[in-house]
Amino acid sequence: MHTCVPPPPSRPLQFQDWRIERASHASYIWDVNSPNEPEMALHPVASLCCLDAYNPKQQDLLVGGLYNGLVSFWDTRKGPSPVETSVIACSHRDPVYDICWLAGKTATDCVSTSTDGQVLYSHYGYAYRVLRMYSP
Repeated sequence: MHTCVPPPPSRPLQFQDWRIERASHASYIWDVNSPNEPEMALHPVASLCCLDAYNPKQQDLLVGGLYNGLVSFWDTRKGPSPVETSVIACSHRDPVYDICWLAGKTATDCVSTSTDGQVLYSHYGYAYRVLRMYSP
């Protein structure tokens, strides 16, 4: 297991501007068979850019990439707030535009990509650490 030691940024870290900070970050999961109200609301710490809804091995786990570069994990049995979110030092420097669960022995590995050129491999239970960091 590796602890995150991010490389020195080649450009300053980017954060959300004040207009986005004031907006609601809530996202909703809908059941197409019951379109009148959402099945569940998610309350991330920043706007959600992408979500890999439902882990193939553990249906209660969700993983999402946020506008501020963080990765959050939800357990739908524990409510609408993330159960774990990565820290800025170990996260992307741009919004996370794609994230997916990986098929493997465990149901807790995922990989995320961003326009910062990095591919980050994370593990639920250790989101504060990046297990592998691939960058150009």
